[in-house]
Amino acid sequence: MLKTATRLLLPLLLLPASPAGAAGLSSDDLADLLYSNQFTFDHDGVPMVNIGLMDGQKQVQFMAPGGLVFSSDIEGGTSMATPKERVWTARVKGGKPARLRYWAVAEQIRPSVPEKVAAAVALWQARGFPEATAFELGAVFGFQGEVFDNRYSVIGVGGQETPAAAEEVARDLYARHQVPISLHEEVVRPPEGHVVVEDQQSELVIDSNRVLVAVPADHLTFRVFRVEQGQGTRWHTFRDRTYRGALILAVDRQGLLAVANQVDAERLLAGLVPAETYADAPPEALKAQAIAARGILLSKLGTRHFADPYLLCSQVHCQVYSGVEREDPRTTRAVAATRGELLFSPQGLVDTVYHACSGGHTADNETVWTNLPDPALRGRADLRSGAAVVAGPDDAATRRFLTQPPADAFAALSSRGKGHFRWKVELAAARIDELVRASHPEVGQVQDLRVTERASCGRAIRLEILGTRGRVTVHRELPIRQLLGGLKSGLFVIDVTRGPDGRPTSYLFTGGGFGHGVGMCQVGAIGRAEAGQDYRTILGHYYNGAEVRKIY
Repeated sequence: MLKTATRLLLPLLLLPASPAGAAGLSSDDLADLLYSNQFTFDHDGVPMVNIGLMDGQKQVQFMAPGGLVFSSDIEGGTSMATPKERVWTARVKGGKPARLRYWAVAEQIRPSVPEKVAAAVALWQARGFPEATAFELGAVFGFQGEVFDNRYSVIGVGGQETPAAAEEVARDLYARHQVPISLHEEVVRPPEGHVVVEDQQSELVIDSNRVLVAVPADHLTFRVFRVEQGQGTRWHTFRDRTYRGALILAVDRQGLLAVANQVDAERLLAGLVPAETYADAPPEALKAQAIAARGILLSKLGTRHFADPYLLCSQVHCQVYSGVEREDPRTTRAVAATRGELLFSPQGLVDTVYHACSGGHTADNETVWTNLPDPALRGRADLRSGAAVVAGPDDAATRRFLTQPPADAFAALSSRGKGHFRWKVELAAARIDELVRASHPEVGQVQDLRVTERASCGRAIRLEILGTRGRVTVHRELPIRQLLGGLKSGLFVIDVTRGPDGRPTSYLFTGGGFGHGVGMCQVGAIGRAEAGQDYRTILGHYYNGAEVRKIY
C-alpha cells in the first residue's frame, strides 16, 4: 500500500444502463443484481448484456485512452473522472469465496408451470429424496409489447457441498432412473470482499464493496491487459483486448477478481461474430451467423453462470467474444443488416446453437446435452439432394457414412470444409492410457475402447473403457471427446491395432465433423450460401420449423 495514497470510497454504484427506479442501489444491491438473471435495455430498446471476460484473477490492469469515470449513479449521482492514459490496477481485498451447494438434476420442466413443478417435487420426495427442491431458471422479458419467456424449472436432489459428491448422486439417479447426469449450482452465500483500484501516478485508491463499475469518459473504448482466454485448454493464452461499453470489476465465486463487460447486444455481436466464423464468408452466411449468435445471447440469459457475476462468458462455453480488435466491416454489415432479427418456432424463441461442421448430418439436442428435446433442434441430413437418412445409431451404419461419405453434403462442397468434413486421428496406446489415467486411474492399463451407444446421427454418446483393473462408462458426447484428447466430434469409429500378445498398440479414430453437431453447421451454411441460398433459407433448414422475425 502506498503510504501517501488518497482513498476514495464508493459505496453506491450503478450499471451504466440501469433499470427504472434503480437509482440509489448500494454496491451490495448491485452485486446481487449481477448474480441474478436480470438484465436491462438501452434507450433504443436493445438488450444490455453483462459478459464475463475472465475471473479467478489476483489482479488486473486496465486503462481508457480518454480517461475513465468511476460512478455511483450515471444519472446524476456521485462520480469521478480520471486523467487520460492512466493505467489502473484492480485487485480484491479481504476476499472470501461464495458458499455453493450442488444438486443432481432429477428432472427438467419446460415451461415452468407451478402445478407441474409442485407435482414433480412431490414425486421425487416420494422416491426417497426428501430434500428435493425446484429451481426456476431463465428469464422473462419484453420487446416492443411482446413478452418472451424462456423460464424452466429443474428439480434438484442431494444438495451436496462439492461437485464430486453431487455427481455421485447424479450417477445413482442414472443407474436407478436413467436420468441424464447433470448438476445445478446454488449460491447459498455470495462471495465477500472489496474491489480496490489503484493509480500509482496519482497515488489514488478507489475502494468499493464487492463491485466497481467504470465507463470511458469519452464514451468510446477501454483496454484490459492480459485477458485470459482458453483456461485449461491447449490454446490457453493472454491478450490485451479493447472493448466498448462499461467495465465491471466484481468479487467472483473464489473470492478473487472477475472482469466483465456490459455492452449492448448489437455492439457485442460486432466483436463476437467475426470471432465465431470466417469474416470472408459469403454475406448470406454471415447474416445467418449474426442471427444465430443473437439468438444464443437472448435465449441463454438466465440459464447459465448462476454463481458468477455475469450472465454469459466470452469463451467457447457461451460464445467467443474478442472485443473491438476482431471487428470486421463485413461481419459488422451482417449484424447491422439483421438488426433485431431472431428465430422463432411455435414454442417461442429458438436457442440457435451452432457448430463448426456437422460432417453431413446434424444431431438432436438431447443426445448432446441433458435438456429436453427441442422441436427446432432436430438432427437431419445436410445434403443438396435432400436425402433424409445417411447415418445411423450402429457402428456399421456410422462406418459406412464416414468411409463412403455423401458427395453432395454441403459441408463437403463448402470452400471451408477441408479438414473438418472427414478426419483421422491415431493415438498410441500409451497416450490413451495417459488420457484415461488422468480422470479414471482406477481402470488401470486400457485394454479396449467400445462405443456402446450412439445417437441416431451416429455420434457416440456412451463409451465403455475396459482396463486391467476394471471398467468405466463415459456418458455424453463432449465428455467422451474430452477424455480422448479433444477429438473434433463424437461422430467417429474406432479401429484398434494389437501386438502379438493381444495388447493394444494404437487406436485409429476415423471421424467426421467438428463440434457438437446441433443446430446450424457453419461450414454447411457457407456451402449453402455459395450455392445461392439466402440467410432465411439457410436458417430454415438448420432450425426445424423456425422463422425469422424482427423484434427491435
